[in-house]
Amino acid sequence: MAIKTSTGTMSKAFFGTSAVKKIYMGSSLVFSAGTPYYTAGTENVDWIQGSASGVTFNTGDIEISTELTTTTVESYAVTNVLVDLTNINTLKIDWQGSVYQAVAPGMHLCVSTTKLGTNTTYNARLSGGNVSFARRTDSLDVSGLTGNYYLRIHTYKRFSSSASQVSLTVYNVWGE
Repeated sequence: MAIKTSTGTMSKAFFGTSAVKKIYMGSSLVFSAGTPYYTAGTENVDWIQGSASGVTFNTGDIEISTELTTTTVESYAVTNVLVDLTNINTLKIDWQGSVYQAVAPGMHLCVSTTKLGTNTTYNARLSGGNVSFARRTDSLDVSGLTGNYYLRIHTYKRFSSSASQVSLTVYNVWGE
């Protein structure tokens, strides 16, 4: 249910047993600290596939994967609307990554004023590293950012002589 006001639109989504308020100010979403942007299959912010391929929205997670190929490939998911980070100090991501024979692989959480950009276009960026890692929670300091940004989650790899792949599974993304 959405309620239109003179300053925006408010609607409710559900996170566990508690309601999460979505407050739209113009075309951006305003969240209070602790509100999830994505949690185990629930999109409190609309997410889309930003790249040509490689993103799957499952019941409990988002899978982002480069193709198993020898070419340079980048895949990413991005919020479909701007998110106001003015009152957010830290972004957190609960994820796991896998690298299979990739040359110069990468996994990143990017904060950017650009919706459809590469992993090198950002205002703030968290690197998940370039090797496989078990499920963990990482943090990105965004305390110096104010205003509206897109959140993007990337995998990429460079050209290689043998087929390679980089994959991410994203379980939760939230701000504190």
